[in-house]
Amino acid sequence: MNFTKFNLASLKTFVVPTLILITILLIVPFAFVPLLNNVKETNKKLQSEQERLDSLANKLKILNALDESDINDKLAKTEQVLPVGKSLASLVVGIQNLAVGNKLSVESITLNPGSVATDSATTTNDNSGASASDNSRVREQSNNILVLELSLRGTVSSVQKFLSQIQTAKRLMFTNEVSLDSSEESRNYAIKLFLDTPFKPVAKSEGDFVSQPLPVLSEKDLETLNLVDRFINVTNIKITEVQTGVKDPFSGN
Repeated sequence: MNFTKFNLASLKTFVVPTLILITILLIVPFAFVPLLNNVKETNKKLQSEQERLDSLANKLKILNALDESDINDKLAKTEQVLPVGKSLASLVVGIQNLAVGNKLSVESITLNPGSVATDSATTTNDNSGASASDNSRVREQSNNILVLELSLRGTVSSVQKFLSQIQTAKRLMFTNEVSLDSSEESRNYAIKLFLDTPFKPVAKSEGDFVSQPLPVLSEKDLETLNLVDRFINVTNIKITEVQTGVKDPFSGN
């Protein structure tokens, strides 16, 4: 009997199927792993879309229950206090009328509609030798703040009345700095006044804005809205528009 031939034949019938099985076991995972990952990602995406759909359905339900006229009324009140954009013309004319109404002569109104301070502002603020007045003029400005510098002339009582009305103006204005320069020859004062008036920038939609939760007005928000609604409105002025390129905008020529 030839044991070598017998052993090799037995070994061949055992090893070959085993190698084939091992090969299959090694290849199959590599073939199915990408498919499983795709199924997992698809399931995750479907779950995310379902959550978004549920959020939109809930938002639609809330929107259908809202009073459109009430929303428009609150929006109109808000934009009178915090307008969208700078609205420079009506603001300047309103402040000028308010000053003249308090027997103040307006020598100049300077606007600083820039969004941020220059590099010199930072260095000036860091300079210990700079005065508080200088620092206030070059302080870093918010993107949503418009700075006005007013040069006025009048009495102290007129200035007090003017500032009192500014603080209760429907378009928000905050007094940042006031300086008075008196003259021995006259009872009038040269007044320099800095006002900060905020405005709301035009909203920009970023990302999936539709599925974001709806903002809700709190009781404190409503109290604030009712408070500012009672303020005087000095900038509800319609400015006549003229064509660009004319020599005299007041005559239209």
